[in-house]
Amino acid sequence: MADPTPSSKNITSRGRIEDPLLITEDTCEELTGISADYFTTDLLRMAQDRAKTMLGGLYEVEKTKTLFSYRSQAFFNLDELEPNVTAVATRGPGATEFTEVDEDLYRFVADQKLLVFSSVVAEDTEVQITYTVGWTAENLPNLVKLLLALVSLDVLNQLRPGIVSSGEVVQKTLGDYSVRYQIPTLTQVSGDRATQIDTLVTLIKQGPLEPGGSV
Repeated sequence: MADPTPSSKNITSRGRIEDPLLITEDTCEELTGISADYFTTDLLRMAQDRAKTMLGGLYEVEKTKTLFSYRSQAFFNLDELEPNVTAVATRGPGATEFTEVDEDLYRFVADQKLLVFSSVVAEDTEVQITYTVGWTAENLPNLVKLLLALVSLDVLNQLRPGIVSSGEVVQKTLGDYSVRYQIPTLTQVSGDRATQIDTLVTLIKQGPLEPGGSV
């Protein structure tokens, strides 16, 4: 089954808006070794909701944030999940409208999440930043794929105990990152997999992330 393509949110028969699936059941099978038949749409949505809570975001959305220059400065921190800056505008003291800043006059340092202007922004200036955060199925980074697969495995283990073989060691690699964990018995706390999940969440939040590839 092919990876899903980006789409607008789905509207159910009851009128409820649902976020798109970012990974398929086949991707989960490839990364966990568990049959794709167990990774139902509802289960994958539950896993994505959990991952969204862990990360503070997941699906691609556009945002606008206005920062204030309390002193003359050229650096502004944009502490968001993998932000992709698309436009910048400024408004000086007494001005009523924002003025768009030419792209040649600023740059965004992804690994530090810093917006850097080529010259100092005057004191008491508002800086309006438009950017996107989150991902679609097409640009989902490998680390996020691994996270969704492991969270889906946790959800499966909770909903259908016994499906996942206890004691089985799983090792998978995507890009430069590898995970290795042991499936817990029903009486064990899934500490090893939980540690892997925590590590992935930390790495994803730190960024920057490499673009995703095939599993």
